[in-house]
Amino acid sequence: MFDLFDVEDASFADVFAGSGVMGFEALSRGAREVMMVDISRRSVRAIIKNAELLGVKEKIKVMQIDFRKALELFGAEPPDFVFLDPPFNSGYVAEVIRLVERHHPFNRALILEASKHESSNIDTHINAEIRRYGDIWLWIFSQES
Repeated sequence: MFDLFDVEDASFADVFAGSGVMGFEALSRGAREVMMVDISRRSVRAIIKNAELLGVKEKIKVMQIDFRKALELFGAEPPDFVFLDPPFNSGYVAEVIRLVERHHPFNRALILEASKHESSNIDTHINAEIRRYGDIWLWIFSQES
């Protein structure tokens, strides 16, 4: 992901953040601020603990909300980059794409990681670059798409 985009001085959102690894990587690569979104209370606690350990708590915003609500909120004030890694075969991929079509929740790019199985059955009305890495597909929606 970070080989594709330069996130230096950008705002970045990590949705389905888990422990926050992608968001923390974005910070280490110069992102100005990072929003981390996860509905799990356990994940939110882990993100906050990791941010404290790394000394970056002031550079992150943690949101314990559903991804649908987050993408709607991002539509009003979009971050530069949004990264989503939903649980595989959860049915969320098609839903994320529909929300991207409606809300355009990014300024520069939105990257959606999905399984080959889920991705091969999706039809979208907006342009996306799809990069295939074995059974993992990256859907890349960008201003250039």
